[in-house]
This record gives sequence, C-alpha cells and structure tokens, in this order.
Amino acid sequence: MPTNCENINFVVMLNFTPILRGYLTSRLKQHARYIEHADAVQQEQFMRLKERAALTWFGRHYDFSTVRTYQEFATRVPLYRYEDLQPQIMRMVRGEKDILWPGRCFNFAQSSGTSDGNHKYIPITPESLRWNHYRGSSDVVSHYLNLNPESRLFSGKALILGGSFANELDLPRGTRVGGPFEKSIDVTLILCVLKGSDRIKCNPKG
Repeated sequence: MPTNCENINFVVMLNFTPILRGYLTSRLKQHARYIEHADAVQQEQFMRLKERAALTWFGRHYDFSTVRTYQEFATRVPLYRYEDLQPQIMRMVRGEKDILWPGRCFNFAQSSGTSDGNHKYIPITPESLRWNHYRGSSDVVSHYLNLNPESRLFSGKALILGGSFANELDLPRGTRVGGPFEKSIDVTLILCVLKGSDRIKCNPKG
C-alpha cells in the first residue's frame, strides 16, 4: 500500500532549491555585519526590545521609558528565576494582555516538570516566532545552502515531527498550552506555517 510520501505529484517533484537559495542566502551579508559589528547589533536589539516592552506591566514597573543603556537596565532590573515571574506568566495564561510583552499571548510551551515536579509555561508570542524561530530556521538553511551548492534540499517531501496542546488547564478561548517544551514549540510552528508547506510534507497536518 503506498504511503503519503509515495503519493508525490509532478508539482511536488519540482526542485525549488534554486529559487529559494537566492532568497535565503541574501541574508548572509547581514550575518557578516553581525560578526563585524556585534556590539552595535546587540545595542540595537536591546533598544528595540526595551521600547516594545515599555508599556507592559513589567516595563512600567521598572520604568523602561527612561532606560537608555544596558548598564542602566542591568542595574535597575534584578535577575529573575522562573518562580519570580510565574505569577505574571499565569496572568498571561489566563488571558491578560500587556504583562511581560505587548498584547495578549495565545500560545505557551510547557516544560515536562522533571526538575522540580512542576510544569513551567513559556510564552510564545508572534514576535518570538517571527524574530527567532522563523528567522533562525531560515538563517540555518541559508548557511547550509551556501556551504552545499549542489544541495537539492527543496526537491522532495519532508517529514515534520510535532507535538500537541493537550493539558489539564482551564484556558480562556483561543489560548493554547502544550508540552513538553520542544514539542509544543514544534506544533506551534506547524500550526502557524504557511499552507503552501503542505505540498512538501509527508505527514498530514493535524
């Protein structure tokens, strides 16, 4: 009996690698800037994050609007453990907005609880997906294609491993909490990925 991977039509068999290579490797020049001007890049990122969070509960608590340097930030904001932030994170899980990051967070990763027996909930914001997971994955692929010019990475099907959002919490409408951490990140990415990716997946969505 044929598997999903064997049911490959002509469209999927096309090699999209040359098309995507130019787009993905275009960021390599930007990566060189990160290396050559690491301090300036870090300062830019710090200021962007600080300004975005200035009107949140956390940003108002530490008056982010008056912070101008990392040194000021480090002096003003103490080191936090997860337990210190847990009350605010649970407010976010219950649907409150503008707590640790602007807006309402709908997706949370869940730890396995092996370290202390208690689950930890990690907010996954749209900005986190866009700035870290999407961009980071693209950057990894861009370096791979640059180092492997004969690669046909996007010429066939792909097996995508995910997780689930099963949990015992009473959640507000639209909020999803999944675990363990790595798997809940994966399933969030799968749910947010472009529909066109179904053409290169062996396993059906869901």
